Amino acid sequence: AGLKPLKFMDRQYQSLAELAAAFLKDEQSWEKGKGFLIRGYVRQWLEKNEEFDAIMDIDEVLSGVEDPDEKVFRFAQRFGGDMPFAFGGHLITLENLLLFAGKVLQRQPVTAMEQKIADSIANGVLLSYLDFYKQQGQSSEQVRDLELVLKTASGKSREQIAKILDTFTHPENYAPVLKSDMTIQEIAQKVEAQEREKRESQERLEWERREQDTINPLILSSLILQQERLEQERREQERKCFTSPSGETWTNSIGMEFVKIPAGTFWMGSGDDDEDAFDDEKPRHEVELSHSFYLGKYPVTQEQWNSVMGGNPSYLKGTKHPVERVSWDDVQAFIAKLNAKEGHGWYRLPTEAEWEYACQAGSSDRYCFGNDKKQLRAYAWYKDNSRNETHPVGQKKPNSWGLYDMYGNVWEWVQDRWGDYSSGFVRDPQGPYARLFRVLRGGCWDSDTRYCRGTTRGRRSSNNRDSSNGFRLALSLED
Repeated sequence: AGLKPLKFMDRQYQSLAELAAAFLKDEQSWEKGKGFLIRGYVRQWLEKNEEFDAIMDIDEVLSGVEDPDEKVFRFAQRFGGDMPFAFGGHLITLENLLLFAGKVLQRQPVTAMEQKIADSIANGVLLSYLDFYKQQGQSSEQVRDLELVLKTASGKSREQIAKILDTFTHPENYAPVLKSDMTIQEIAQKVEAQEREKRESQERLEWERREQDTINPLILSSLILQQERLEQERREQERKCFTSPSGETWTNSIGMEFVKIPAGTFWMGSGDDDEDAFDDEKPRHEVELSHSFYLGKYPVTQEQWNSVMGGNPSYLKGTKHPVERVSWDDVQAFIAKLNAKEGHGWYRLPTEAEWEYACQAGSSDRYCFGNDKKQLRAYAWYKDNSRNETHPVGQKKPNSWGLYDMYGNVWEWVQDRWGDYSSGFVRDPQGPYARLFRVLRGGCWDSDTRYCRGTTRGRRSSNNRDSSNGFRLALSLED
């Protein structure tokens, strides 16, 4: 509570609990809530209020959740307190499911939302929502009955679901549907027995697999040495086949352009004289980067992602737009595939120090172009000019080292985990070894000028996918 107001559906809300209740109000609010979570509006609202604990809670709750409906459900259940079980802005109870069953059995038309609920029953989605609901401490006879219905109806057609739902009201009429005259308790016992048998079967298979994997330690050691030798030979062959980048710029096999960044020393972070600086940007400290490297001239585009991964996860579509809704883990998979495609292992994410060094391009001011925030419009797509969407890369001015979109458009993942800065001189920093969050830099299409600075640090879990998350590649060469 006590946050600056956030506007949602023409009303102002000042707490996560109020916002969660608003998301469940009706179907229109539910759909609008999906957009708020997918586009990261709620998270950005919390960032502006510097509510970092709440941000960590949201990241934990939504981590790995791709389905937009499930995002709303998990958000509402986490922050809404003692709230009803709802889906798509509709209260889900045994009674209103039975109303749906009656429509189907009487051949009456069903609404699009009712059909969506039926689909979510068939594919088990609604059951998984209910499991999460129970974990929040919500348990009652109503919930237990509903859980039994969903378990029994999972995987069935709409008509079968309707008959099974109606069975709980008139079990004597539907014995043929269930293959025998079973009571509700007997159905529950059968489902539990099937689940127990499935678990035991999985445990047996896992035990057998482990037994088969057991190997004599001497043989294992020999195999490891043999594998290491083969791997070394493979790398040597790759080096012979790969044409090393040279010159100030270089273009790879899928059209990615790279700019050579010289080795050097710079001051990383913000000083106490910068009123826009966050605490995690301090203390300002000297950093040496002892090796030159190549950095992507632009963020990786949706077209480039598709050419490597065979798909486009982005929410804000456009072939030349930066790819987004990619997690740090997704980026590692992209890098592995691109390295395999080109026959070397030198693509990677830049370190946090490399990113800031390249962004500032020799400048010691707040931005690469000086301290005047009004000039940011010429260099970045951000809150004041983006129209709430990403834009094709390379349309704004580059910094003095020829790098585009370092501010705004999308936040860019870097290699490091998030941690406190050193208070003294550091050479080639790599970030902490064991921390939960990974770092993002540069701000995005919905960030204000404070977040679109070269020293601003974002942090999210490595599996977080958001429409503001993107990246650019670095390329390091052996000396």
